Amino acid sequence: MRLLDRVAVVFDPTFAAALPALLDTCHVWLVDSPENTAAARRHWAEHPRKPGEPADLLATELSTFKQMGPTPEAALDAVLELVEDHHGEFSGGPEVREVLIAGTPVTDGMAATLDEWGYVARTGLPEGTLASRA
Repeated sequence: MRLLDRVAVVFDPTFAAALPALLDTCHVWLVDSPENTAAARRHWAEHPRKPGEPADLLATELSTFKQMGPTPEAALDAVLELVEDHHGEFSGGPEVREVLIAGTPVTDGMAATLDEWGYVARTGLPEGTLASRA
């Protein structure tokens, strides 16, 4: 079941094989790498826009991002800014309430970054750490 208020942020550059299962549950922001980018392109080719649909890559349920920032905390902060721009209160769609961090353990610094963005509750799941807004 697809949760419209959940977004996954994947930092694993070798996540491609697990991507289809995660796309069944939520919108995915996937770190750019040769393997991940190839998987994203395959997904976009297999799920093209229908005539009349907006030319919005968010409609594909998958976005990619370049690894940003010198530290995991800075990278997470930069990606959460993108997530907020595209899935936040003023995005015109369901507001993101949960962020799943996959492909990296959540450090104390990353936890502080999540807190700054309003994600205060954290739950460990097999696929990563789920952070929720109150």
